Amino acid sequence: MSKEMKKRMVPKLRFPEFLGAKEWDVKKVDELGQTLNGLTGKTASDFGSGKPFVTYKQVFDSAWIDFEKCARVTIADGENQNELHLGDILITTSSETPEEVGFASVIMASPPESLYLNSFCFALRPHNLNTLKPQFSQYIFRSSIYRKLVQVLAQGSTRFNISKGSFLELSLPIPLEKEQQKIADCLSSLDDLITAQAQKLKALQAHKKGLMQEVFPAEGERVPRRRFGEFEGAGEWEVDIFDGLLEVIDGDRGINYPKAEDFYNPEHCVFLNAKNVTKNGFSFNEIQCITKGKDESLRKGKLKRSDIVLTTRGSVGQFAIYNKEVPFDNLRINSGMVILRVNKELISPEYFYHFCKSDLVSSTVKNLAFGNAQQQLTVAIIKQLPLYFPKKDEQQKLASLLTSLDDLITAHTQKLEALKAHKKGLMQQLFPDPNEIEA
Repeated sequence: MSKEMKKRMVPKLRFPEFLGAKEWDVKKVDELGQTLNGLTGKTASDFGSGKPFVTYKQVFDSAWIDFEKCARVTIADGENQNELHLGDILITTSSETPEEVGFASVIMASPPESLYLNSFCFALRPHNLNTLKPQFSQYIFRSSIYRKLVQVLAQGSTRFNISKGSFLELSLPIPLEKEQQKIADCLSSLDDLITAQAQKLKALQAHKKGLMQEVFPAEGERVPRRRFGEFEGAGEWEVDIFDGLLEVIDGDRGINYPKAEDFYNPEHCVFLNAKNVTKNGFSFNEIQCITKGKDESLRKGKLKRSDIVLTTRGSVGQFAIYNKEVPFDNLRINSGMVILRVNKELISPEYFYHFCKSDLVSSTVKNLAFGNAQQQLTVAIIKQLPLYFPKKDEQQKLASLLTSLDDLITAHTQKLEALKAHKKGLMQQLFPDPNEIEA
């Protein structure tokens, strides 16, 4: 293929009414609109009050601009600054990586008052809002075909930039008005589903956070604000330090500790790293493993079912439980973690895991962690952490409630991720394939 994109292109997936229609026209951006600068001549004292302006973060984060999130800048009477209009496409001019340069966001409604743009972005104002509909712009300028083209324009070494001139030379495939609207309607309906699902998930997470504050005692108290009916009047909870109720097991740091060349994927034993222990428990999107021989050569740090892992370096205070849901039979901690193994006659492991996720523990850990460049927790500190606990039957009832809520949150999270993946796949088919072009 020549250096120029094909003059006409078609996507893999088209709505039935457009199957026999003409192919998409390929147009240079300067045929679609003209560029406008963001704010100029401003100093720090101008910001904080006055007229709304769109921030860099708004453009980078979202395909459309939420006016409620705009910052404020003072604009004097008669000052020559470009105002934003319905349909304007806002473009980030620089970033730390080529992959993040040239992100776009669209003004989807007429601004309620004079609106301006930050100085680290520029705007593309379409010549005609029928030829390039705002509803369509928010998707084409976030599509894989646009992202592939714009990344090539990034220039720099420590920070990458694009120029308005090179941006205007880009060529994009654009369908006729009716097909633009059909694509936009389809994707916006999916966006509505994603937004609704995200709101459900957020509400569940807020409900759990509020519940956790009520079902565990506040610091210095011995009874929670909210209790199951059968345990009302059951008396105060006990308080002891970790050291009296569980083992704190360090990992092996000896001569057999795995080196980079000892890691494989997959293999006999998962050797946990910082990415595997998150604020939401275990994550196994990326794993590194060691052989059976290497596993057997290590003395400490091997997990048993029901053990809780605590991160002690870097992202300090992340907990995960090695329960039956974890699909690996062999796990070891790295040197930035410890294993917490409770006395099961006194403490339910599931209860202990949820207690460790409470505000009481997180605030205590935050206060006790030390270090400037990298936060740390020592075994000695961990052993002195306080553990509040009721009798075993109440522990188990609490654990069942919170586990059920976690399961519900996980199911809603997976549904949200599935919707996002469906949208990504759909966009790859509704727009021409970027592999068919040569920038």
